[in-house]
Amino acid sequence: MAKLSHLEKEYIKANHKNKTADELSKKLEKDKELIEEYINNLQNKNDKKTSEEDKKNNVVKNLFKKIFFEDKEKSEPIYKKYSIKPYRLSKIDFIFATVSFLFAFFLYLFTLTPSLSAGDNGELTTAAYFLGVGHAPGYPFYTLMSKLFTYIPFGNIAWRTNLFSGTCAAISTIFFYLIMAKVLGQNRIERGFSPIVQIPALLSSVAFAISDNMWAQATMAEVYSLNILQIASMLLILVYWFEAVWKHANDEIAYYGSKYLMAFGFLYGVALANHHVTLPFAFAPLLFVGIVLFLIHKDRYIEHIETSFISIFVFLFLLFIGGFGYYRFIMNYEAYLYFPAGVASNDSIFSILFKPFSNPDIIGDIFTALANGSYLRPDMIQNLKAPFYPTLYKGLFLVLWALFLVLAWCLIYRYLLCKIDKFNKDNDFITGISITYYKMLLMLAVGVMIYAYMPIRARALPPLNWGQLNEPSGWENLSYLFSMIHRKQYGTSGNDIAAVFILHPEQVSALINIFKTQLTSLGLLFLIPGLFQIFKKNKFIGIFSAFGLLSFSISLMAYTNPPPSVRTLSFVEVFFLPATLYMMVIIGF
Repeated sequence: MAKLSHLEKEYIKANHKNKTADELSKKLEKDKELIEEYINNLQNKNDKKTSEEDKKNNVVKNLFKKIFFEDKEKSEPIYKKYSIKPYRLSKIDFIFATVSFLFAFFLYLFTLTPSLSAGDNGELTTAAYFLGVGHAPGYPFYTLMSKLFTYIPFGNIAWRTNLFSGTCAAISTIFFYLIMAKVLGQNRIERGFSPIVQIPALLSSVAFAISDNMWAQATMAEVYSLNILQIASMLLILVYWFEAVWKHANDEIAYYGSKYLMAFGFLYGVALANHHVTLPFAFAPLLFVGIVLFLIHKDRYIEHIETSFISIFVFLFLLFIGGFGYYRFIMNYEAYLYFPAGVASNDSIFSILFKPFSNPDIIGDIFTALANGSYLRPDMIQNLKAPFYPTLYKGLFLVLWALFLVLAWCLIYRYLLCKIDKFNKDNDFITGISITYYKMLLMLAVGVMIYAYMPIRARALPPLNWGQLNEPSGWENLSYLFSMIHRKQYGTSGNDIAAVFILHPEQVSALINIFKTQLTSLGLLFLIPGLFQIFKKNKFIGIFSAFGLLSFSISLMAYTNPPPSVRTLSFVEVFFLPATLYMMVIIGF
């Protein structure tokens, strides 16, 4: 049989994909079987080469799978390995919740402060009655809600606002009872009364109601009773979300429980408009949501893990730029949010967002100051190439563009990249989780909009009007508002005690004393069997509660960094009410 020459082989190699073996045979005047044999050899070589390249490219991918993904043949999905059946609340649960509420309400009612007390009581009462603006951060949500109680037709104004605190604290016991009942009752088939569900839930809610700080804050006009009500409601939503996600884990379409998380985000935004002690509370829920969604949905996208790396890089990069821009230009430099001479403070949002693209000097200044905060000081501002572009505008530029690009990536992925064969036909789990977080962020922004009350109401010049929000105009008013929200009038907090790792040993001791005051030494002893039982009953709730307690307590103590004196600790101990709530969840088991 005649052999193919080098030129003939090159011709076949270049044209075998576009022409049939018959056409090549006629063109080269060679035997068809000879040409088919050479084409088969070419294809085998290409397949082998492709296989070797894929093997090299998938080393990191396979290593990631080995670490984070279990072999489906060896291990069943986590939602089958840990069976969690939602507990449906019954009439008996609502009866017990009502008992908890009535006990707490009448306890607080009969021990209510008859008039004004020490601290911020007088100021918050005045703000509620006149719809004024309190000291930083203004407490707009508390002011609006407590105003409703000033219309009660009996008792003095101070007593009425005190009653608002007592009512919020009593309602929070309802939510706390429901949380405990839902968690304790998981995987129970029968409904109705059970001594291992209703009794521990009721005792836990009553114990929380009579804890030292909870009882004290429920009898006076303060923001902490409303704050604990908001946190309890968010935790209850999180329990419902967890049960729903586990229930729908095996659905054909990935279920993220967005409606629950959007409600959580909105309530969290509203809570931020009440008191900033809500900030460290976010650590545990955000991590809990991400881990649960990852564990449930990871097997759906095991063959498309590379798309997840693309998504997580995009989201983390934009989160860093937007978050660090907010921290650098807005949060830490309200004092320098001035408007240079010749710069109007009523520029449009379009001018703020697009002007830097028309002037490279502005872009250069943004990243110069982003890398070195000293350029934002008045004595350094002249070193920038475009000092006429206000600091506030720099922050808004980075934050708003980062949020917009996150949304743009979600849309590009869903409606463009998902149609490319290389990418997953559905959202990868990183994109899916990130879209869920983005929805939460949007709802949080809606909740935080309650702060708009402050500049609006300040224009009416109420008797109590902190922050001079009625004086500036345009975007300059926003700079005053940020200064109020970030509590910059207080300066730096804490002392010069150097921490050992995170906390100073004296602060660890102070933290233990705070909890001992709330629950007594006997109550703290129940933490150990409580931890054992909660991990035995539900590892996920156990990890969440333990991490929530530690992350909240340690981060708050590290941030406030209080001197270990009795006077200072008596001032900051009320901030740890949410930590007491976590402890009561553990002890309740």
